[in-house]
Amino acid sequence: MTAADGLALSRVIHEHPRFGALNVYQWAGFLAAHESRHAQQIRDIASQLARDPVKAARHSVTTSAELRDTFGEIDIYLFDQLLKGRFDTRRRVLDAGCGDGRNLHYLLRAGFDCFGIDEDARSIDRCAAVPRTWRPPLPPATSCVGDLAALPWDAASMDAVICSAVLHFSKDAVHFGRMLTELWRVLAPGGLFFARLASNIGLERVLGERAAKRMRLPDGSGSLSSSTSPCSSSGPIVSARS
Repeated sequence: MTAADGLALSRVIHEHPRFGALNVYQWAGFLAAHESRHAQQIRDIASQLARDPVKAARHSVTTSAELRDTFGEIDIYLFDQLLKGRFDTRRRVLDAGCGDGRNLHYLLRAGFDCFGIDEDARSIDRCAAVPRTWRPPLPPATSCVGDLAALPWDAASMDAVICSAVLHFSKDAVHFGRMLTELWRVLAPGGLFFARLASNIGLERVLGERAAKRMRLPDGSGSLSSSTSPCSSSGPIVSARS
């Protein structure tokens, strides 16, 4: 525009890559029409969102919020197993020591047959309550209060058994063995067993003599038996039953 100072703007020509030679007035009209189309697109989107609150909510959430809404507070190692397809054909799932059901939320929404057991009645109440708050609400997992050493389900009745951060709370080596035997009993041939345990591996120098004894977890949440878990691991244990 500076170069056109004092000139008749209709005679100032600049090439458009598609429409050819355009003078300044034509360029101004072209840009105005272009911006007008963008403004109309924005109005159309706003109108659609106003009519569809679900879509509007989807546009307003962050990635982390969307992931949390879909997967809840799922164990990151269990999430990895889902990504690897380990649950694709294993639709009947038991969460042993389910707590409030955090590892079952996605599975319930995905149509899995979910079961849970925990010794804390309040956790079981929360496990049953949460799915009813969803939109749309869903039936909760079939859950009950009980001991993992005496599961109420039939042998070979589960396609997958989840036991995340539970087994290291065993009372002693005998109790640990009973729980593990029961979890394996209800697992069907070809089923998947997923367990994650706390570990004292690498902490022997720090713990000293305590490494072979029971102790409180750092947050005081319960007793950790560092000596009764023969397969202690800081990561998950994943095994398919033959």
